[in-house]
Amino acid sequence: MNTDIEKIITLENITKLYNTNSHESRGVEDINICAARGEQLLILGPSGSGKTTIITLCAGLIQPTKGTVILFGKNVKDYSRSELQKLRADCIGFIFQTFLLIDSLTVTENIKLVQRFSKKRNQIPPEELLKKFGIYNLRNSFPGNLSQGEKQRAAVARAIANDPALILADEPTASLESNQGFIIIELLKKYAAEENKCVIVVSHDLRISKYADRILKIEDGKIK
Repeated sequence: MNTDIEKIITLENITKLYNTNSHESRGVEDINICAARGEQLLILGPSGSGKTTIITLCAGLIQPTKGTVILFGKNVKDYSRSELQKLRADCIGFIFQTFLLIDSLTVTENIKLVQRFSKKRNQIPPEELLKKFGIYNLRNSFPGNLSQGEKQRAAVARAIANDPALILADEPTASLESNQGFIIIELLKKYAAEENKCVIVVSHDLRISKYADRILKIEDGKIK
């Protein structure tokens, strides 16, 4: 597995159908997307447009009904389950809309927990990450005592703790005030450029468009 390649993720002619209670619904239809190192790609669309399906496909968490997902130079279907688990632990960082920090752990412990699942040697020390995102003074605080903006900074620090080549962010500004959201998106763009990483953000928020290197718009499961 070569995680140093420039083109990190490619979705080729992807269609994803879901079958629920004998009813078939379409997640996405015939989409083509690629993203490379050093860029922040923004996928914009309203609720129900297929954004979550795309980001889940990018992580190898679901398989397409049709088409091919190439992740780090290899067809996702050719990875074993354990290989995909290792890939997600070592090479992919996740930022969730609701943060998903563990309330019973401190900010530092939340970061260390993610690092425990990875065997990479070039993990970033939690203290360094917290200084980078301006929350070092909160290192021993529990998530319940943090503001929404502080929680998001902690979530971003956790996402890059294992020095991943790919960061996937699902509606990262949805729970934040405008200014806080812009700061997070700007930090991610800077991280992509300076560290030569690939960042994919899915969002409905048009206001963050100016921080993206490229923008794709999705509606009703199709790229417009």
